[in-house]
Amino acid sequence: MRFFRSMTALNYGAAWRSYAAKLSPYIKVRRLRATHIQMQVPWPHGKCILCLEEKPLTVEHIIPEAIGGRLFVDFLCKNCNDYLGHAVDTTAKRDPSITLAIHKFGLQHPDKKLGLDEGLPYLIESAGGRSRAAVKNGRLRLRSERLSDGSLVQPTDIARRSVEVMLRKAGYPESPLKAVLADFDAARDDERLEIAHGLEIAKWRVRKVAPDLSGALLSPLLPTKIAYQFLACHVGDAIYSDTPPLRAIRAALRYGTADENIRVETLQADQKRPIHGIVVELGEPYVQIQIRLFGWIAYRVHFMRIAFGGTRFVYSHELDTSREGVRSVPVTRNNEHNGA
Repeated sequence: MRFFRSMTALNYGAAWRSYAAKLSPYIKVRRLRATHIQMQVPWPHGKCILCLEEKPLTVEHIIPEAIGGRLFVDFLCKNCNDYLGHAVDTTAKRDPSITLAIHKFGLQHPDKKLGLDEGLPYLIESAGGRSRAAVKNGRLRLRSERLSDGSLVQPTDIARRSVEVMLRKAGYPESPLKAVLADFDAARDDERLEIAHGLEIAKWRVRKVAPDLSGALLSPLLPTKIAYQFLACHVGDAIYSDTPPLRAIRAALRYGTADENIRVETLQADQKRPIHGIVVELGEPYVQIQIRLFGWIAYRVHFMRIAFGGTRFVYSHELDTSREGVRSVPVTRNNEHNGA
């Protein structure tokens, strides 16, 4: 039994099981818009689960809201919430699989996007070459960039303003300036046109738009964050325990510190429906949490020095129907040894 002596056991007997059994009925919802309801897990404790300091707690979405997450808990202080949001959550949409999943979901369910594609990267192809774009306020917008030859690539409306500013700085009189801008407005697609001395423009017609799948792979800190926070929903204030395994998880999330006892496994699921889900799995003597994003993107997070005994829950969110639910995982005699 040396293996178990190196672990943190999170098993709170009848009292914990009673608390856990009440988790599902105590879940609340908040209405953001007529078609957008979020599920809240109550958190009666007053300390942040990351820095362990007693501070006012803020709303934290366990699965990032930017990729459609709704389940939220008030258990992070503002500093930790802002840090995780910037350093961890924002990396999600750069992952090629998540970019593609959001793109496909938007095509299949345009009325369910609710800003899910905001900031999503795209590539635009034209006769002038390939340019980068992103969704902004529900519209695809070209990213402004300066090419190696010194020319600027900008959305047409911004390019027009840039031309006006440059010519005004060059001292163009009002009447010639209006004529130049009229030529700009009348320029044909896919043709180069010199509208002023030394100033040439080209309005390239968009020929193809595709999601940009060149982004960095998802940071393992995001599945680790989701798993740690979902575990906190199960164990309550035991998450504040000052034990080496929990300290290692908190250090990984706060400082990016690697730990050999935290392992993130990438899976390939075959679920066709767009579902987000989290479950504490059975079958191992340590905590193992599976995360599903959009049905087919999956991760298994192994906390190999933490044992867990008690009722386990499955959370699921159907993105196409907006249904959310939490249910307990039955424990049979065959898997009662798990985490015991």
